[in-house]
Amino acid sequence: MACSMKAVYKIAENEPEKEAARKLIELVFVKELGYSKIKSDKFDDIAVFLIAKVKDQTIAALRLILDSESRLPLDSYADLSELRNKNKKLAEVSRLACLKDFRDNNVSINGITFLKQVLTNMGVTHVVVDSFLHSARLYRQLGFNTIGKPIFDPTIFREGADPV
Repeated sequence: MACSMKAVYKIAENEPEKEAARKLIELVFVKELGYSKIKSDKFDDIAVFLIAKVKDQTIAALRLILDSESRLPLDSYADLSELRNKNKKLAEVSRLACLKDFRDNNVSINGITFLKQVLTNMGVTHVVVDSFLHSARLYRQLGFNTIGKPIFDPTIFREGADPV
């Protein structure tokens, strides 16, 4: 049931919109992609959630975290020190999720284009992305560059799956 309605892209402005984003991310990762669990973490409370909506339905979401004294989630798995200096403003993007019925309508591509506008407006100069390898192509297609080897995020996993 692919939908041809136009999606509206926005920053989640209130707690109900943020909760809808978190629920959609969990739904897509657990129910559609077969992951057994997606853990909430301390970054959910400080994250900016970008969402796409058709009418009142949230159909896509991602999590954006600005670098702060709390650091970034990827700091637990990779050395990001070379990306930090006074001339750079760093952020992390993760948990891109789009409902299956809307994936063929350029929702992810348009969402990442919106993300790039938001990053520019926030003054972010460098972004690290936590994505699945099969999603990395989409980011590269839209101008992101690979700077390191793939890593495994243990907050998102399949039961019994080998992360390597």
